[in-house]
Amino acid sequence: NDVSEAIEDEFTGREAIAIDDFGPDKTGKVEFKGTSWNAESESVIMSGQRVIIIEKVNVKLIVKPK
Repeated sequence: NDVSEAIEDEFTGREAIAIDDFGPDKTGKVEFKGTSWNAESESVIMSGQRVIIIEKVNVKLIVKPK
């Protein structure tokens, strides 16, 4: 439906900043629009790195390196 697509578009393809180190074996956090979110990535992400949001799953963001 249109509502879920609008919410998805607010995140998907947008840039966030990693707050801590995380990767395939470890969940971390990213900051997006002034809020910190739990995040996961199949790549190793370092604190301070800019990432792109691939997907939002409940209250978790799936990201990849920028």
